[in-house]
Amino acid sequence: MIVDTCANCDSPISEGKRVLHDDHAELHFCDAQCFREWAEDKGAEKVMAFYRALNISEVNY
Repeated sequence: MIVDTCANCDSPISEGKRVLHDDHAELHFCDAQCFREWAEDKGAEKVMAFYRALNISEVNY
């Protein structure tokens, strides 16, 4: 049974297959390579800035 398609290459994502899932955008990717290609197309800087805004903070020790 097909659940979705890869956000990068449009390959069908079948039930039972191990894939990457973007919880924020509700996207699926076949594998890490498809995710990297998708991120590069979107501008890696934008992806890094988004990740930083959600997960990175400055601290003093």
